[in-house]
Amino acid sequence: QGPVAAYSFDDEVSLGVFNSPCEVDGSAPSVAGYRCWLEGQYGTIENLNQRWHSQYKDFSQAAPVSFEDVRGNHNRPPFRQWNLAQWMNWRSYMDWQLADCLRELTLFTNQLDPATPAGITGGQQPAPYGGYDYSQVSSAIQWIESYDIGGTCEILRSLWCWPQRKPYVQTWFSTGEAKRDAWFLWYYLLHGCRGVIAWPDRDGSWFHYGDGGIAPFIRENTETIREVQSELSRAILDPAVRFDADPIAVFYSHPSVQASWVMDAATHKGTWPNRSSSMDNNNQSAGINRVAWFKLLEDCGYQYQVVTADQVAAGELVKQGYRVLILNRAICLSDAQAEAMGDFVKQGGTIIADSLTGVLD
Repeated sequence: QGPVAAYSFDDEVSLGVFNSPCEVDGSAPSVAGYRCWLEGQYGTIENLNQRWHSQYKDFSQAAPVSFEDVRGNHNRPPFRQWNLAQWMNWRSYMDWQLADCLRELTLFTNQLDPATPAGITGGQQPAPYGGYDYSQVSSAIQWIESYDIGGTCEILRSLWCWPQRKPYVQTWFSTGEAKRDAWFLWYYLLHGCRGVIAWPDRDGSWFHYGDGGIAPFIRENTETIREVQSELSRAILDPAVRFDADPIAVFYSHPSVQASWVMDAATHKGTWPNRSSSMDNNNQSAGINRVAWFKLLEDCGYQYQVVTADQVAAGELVKQGYRVLILNRAICLSDAQAEAMGDFVKQGGTIIADSLTGVLD
């Protein structure tokens, strides 16, 4: 009967295990849904055959593939000769399937309690496995606690900016040092996080630290904890308040995340299934590159918004008045995105790109 801040369907939700490369879901209902999804994407079997370099007679013949099925032909340059469409379509459908499941759960929960947001905890960084295409997940749920790996905090801040302002929070794993903990609480408050989930394990529960009750490094932050929950935070997090970023857009392309992972995984050869989520978190080129751009911009005194590939294709760069677009490891660009970027430049916009830009469509 106590107060409920939010409903969480589960912790560390995933299609498999975190972002580890688990090949799912090859069940008959899933594959049947995939074929319907492909027809919606391509329209005709001729269009699919052209992209896949296949010779199917109809969509009933199209089938999912494992990374192992495409790995042998995609482990070295020239990258322009790569064709990852069949594998990437399957991975994108899996992302869509998880988002669709989360959307269904959200609607069901809202029927039970329409006043309280529904979502998940333990969100992962964008990756080809696990289901975390944030351009899809962000529209399916109403709140999230996501680990800040690969810049997920800034992605969510941007996708859930004014006027939407859905709440996202961080897990607070105390460092055992009061000053570092205080920095964490202030940093994420100022970057739009609505709150923290306090994880109490630090040399044993810091709620029951030794024989002294609450740990001293937590008690040292008593005033900080009070201040970040004061009227000051209310002013920052009020739904009517807008995060006033500079007119800089950082590109988020999930197909580019997928293609970049293939380049990363090439070094593993046949042992690629062992590329665990923890390894990917530390070594994923797309995520590290994204964070590097975020930190570079912030260190130069700028703030920015993350824009999705769909938003770019829809002309949002011009509509929202952006002046600069950062193409960070934007390996995959569609014709519609490239055309919209051309219009953006014609309107006076500037594009800054790093490497491998648009080598795949």
